[in-house]
Amino acid sequence: MKSVAGAQGALKELSKLLADFAVKNTLNEVKVVAEAVEKNNNSKLSSLTKTADSLQKLMNSLLAMKTPETVTSFHLFLIQNYALIHSGVKDMQQIVDDPVVGMRGVAKYRQGMNALNALAAKLN
Repeated sequence: MKSVAGAQGALKELSKLLADFAVKNTLNEVKVVAEAVEKNNNSKLSSLTKTADSLQKLMNSLLAMKTPETVTSFHLFLIQNYALIHSGVKDMQQIVDDPVVGMRGVAKYRQGMNALNALAAKLN
């Protein structure tokens, strides 16, 4: 019973952490990148810095969490995919100056988002 209670507590903490992140981060990153490319304007990408910072804080919080063995795979899945999204956002900031790096960022961002969306669909 102790491991079940520990898992429930960890899942509750994860849920709150992710919900708080979602409320504070409503930027459509792909739209920002598309506008920057369309206008060939790096300044449009500055809003991605806040997103990258928020993702880093989220990952730091996830890494600091104590997780029972029963939810470690789920916890690791979240960390890996948010790290992929973070890396993608950082690369997307380069899209005007270095389109190859920027497009690589879009691909990483989408890969991480698709994985998280697939998980959310399974949970619903």
